[in-house]
Amino acid sequence: MTTWQTLCRLQPALRQLERDALAAHDPSGPPDWQAWEALKQRLSRLVGWWAIHPHDAQLSTNDAWKTAYTHLFFCFEIGHGPDRQPKRPPGGLPSLGELERLSQPMLPLT
Repeated sequence: MTTWQTLCRLQPALRQLERDALAAHDPSGPPDWQAWEALKQRLSRLVGWWAIHPHDAQLSTNDAWKTAYTHLFFCFEIGHGPDRQPKRPPGGLPSLGELERLSQPMLPLT
């Protein structure tokens, strides 16, 4: 399985995306889903099937997309990466299965 750290070594621009996802996290209100969609668009240019000029073949895999998507979703929704995941209240966040379904690469906008 690909790790977030490996992806960041291959594509350093992911670190800025991580900082932006953490900055978009607002624990005092509902998530800003427009900000999340913008983050996903930027991610799809760096990692996954639709990556533009990936620096390494590993960046264009489904595994790379799932790893990056999950990490950024946790940063955006919870305020930190999944490696520091707190215990969640029932129904508080999507299950891992739901995250996998949601993490499928987006089709590019034309």
